[in-house]
Amino acid sequence: MTPVGDHLVVTLLENETEIRTKSGIVFAVPDQAQDKPNRGEVIAVGEGRVLSDGTVRAIKIALGSKILFSRYAGNQFTLTGPDGVRRDYLSISYDDVLVVLH
Repeated sequence: MTPVGDHLVVTLLENETEIRTKSGIVFAVPDQAQDKPNRGEVIAVGEGRVLSDGTVRAIKIALGSKILFSRYAGNQFTLTGPDGVRRDYLSISYDDVLVVLH
């Protein structure tokens, strides 16, 4: 799949289900307290945004990069792969990417 313009397609990475303090105490995070995932792995990248002068602002995020994005960004969709497995994806704008994780 190829996103249009300045969009990226990511697979969602689950939020952590426990919090560990510096002293080593582990707290389990209940399901109802967990937020919508805002981390993902980039699996497809569009060509970039066309600016008013006709040039293209390229997306500087590589395939396979792990990113943080705005919590309520993008549109979620589900596709069935050739192996018959349904997978969830999120299409987000380049402007909604907050951080590339290393």
